[in-house]
Amino acid sequence: MTNRNIIQCEKCKAEVNLKKLPIEAKHIGEIRIQFFRCPRCHEKYLIDVTDKATREKQIEYAKLGNYQKQLIGSINKDNLEAIEKLTLRNNDKMEALLKEIKATKAELKEKYGCEL
Repeated sequence: MTNRNIIQCEKCKAEVNLKKLPIEAKHIGEIRIQFFRCPRCHEKYLIDVTDKATREKQIEYAKLGNYQKQLIGSINKDNLEAIEKLTLRNNDKMEALLKEIKATKAELKEKYGCEL
């Protein structure tokens, strides 16, 4: 079985345990670029690029996920239909947000990924 937390550095071929590496961040205005470095050769690897609006959408997405858990936890035979409708509506909002987040992050990685 392969350990998903272990990667091989493309530059020096060292095995790198992702769980033990600090995540670094670089800011360009409201853009946050997150990355880690190979502990042996210090090659930088991009993790994520976000802007303020995307980070706000990620927070909203997490809140919707928590709301979803609360809805599911409060199901009983008397409110099943209402909870089902709310859950479906919530799912639609979450899917739309996730689609926006992914699209924006892809654009930002393309634009700012070379800023490492």
